[in-house]
Amino acid sequence: MKSAQAKRKIIVFGEISDAGHKKGAKYAKTARLAQNIADVTVFVGTWASSALKARKPGEEDKLRAFSHARDATEYIKSITREGDLILLKGTNRQDHLQRILLAQSGKVACWRQDCNRVSFCNECPDLNKPSGAPLLLQQQNSEAPTPEAPPSSPQVLEPDLQVVVGLGNPETKYANTPHNVGYEVVDQLAASLKLNWDATPEAWIARGSSKGRAVCLIKIRMPMNGIGTGLKQFSEKAFGSAAPKTMFWFTTISTCRSAP
Repeated sequence: MKSAQAKRKIIVFGEISDAGHKKGAKYAKTARLAQNIADVTVFVGTWASSALKARKPGEEDKLRAFSHARDATEYIKSITREGDLILLKGTNRQDHLQRILLAQSGKVACWRQDCNRVSFCNECPDLNKPSGAPLLLQQQNSEAPTPEAPPSSPQVLEPDLQVVVGLGNPETKYANTPHNVGYEVVDQLAASLKLNWDATPEAWIARGSSKGRAVCLIKIRMPMNGIGTGLKQFSEKAFGSAAPKTMFWFTTISTCRSAP
């Protein structure tokens, strides 16, 4: 890629399977090397966010990470233009990054992350059978509420409210897995404080008090990659027109995959 001639160079990495026990460091090192060659570098998969440690100040858009191949595909489709050279480097069983190529010129309906088939996607009979996670971009832009959630209404949060946000993934397949440690922790907090959860299209919310101080526990109803957008939208709705002038602390609880 370094010696190739192109208007722009884009490198897409899937699972780095030979990283050993220092996987996070391997992703960051690979990202640093790739940024010296490519105009845009994209990582896809469970460990993709580890690469973001290598982001260069002022050049954050040159390095992106997505947990799902579908979200990475939509991002790449949105930025590519004539003359781009794109390198896909993945492990077929884990990644099936060929879907990124196939989606550029045709329809791909299968976005499973757990396929485990050792074959190319263009030869797969299930390529056009809808499956896998919903598109994150559609979730962010959709105005339709989640079926089991009642219509939401603006909520006003007290300025001194203690807010605890548990990060997780709302899909049922992530229940009782390390992906949902944040959800589980705030569930335990709610139980210890005897709080009940209320559902809105944006989040599950439990409100009450602890030692005389108002407490609000939140589980955003959006996959991990979209948690920033979801939390921003929720805070703006919760505070109404006062949102830009209001500051408060969030204690975020997420997954810790490895210790230093």
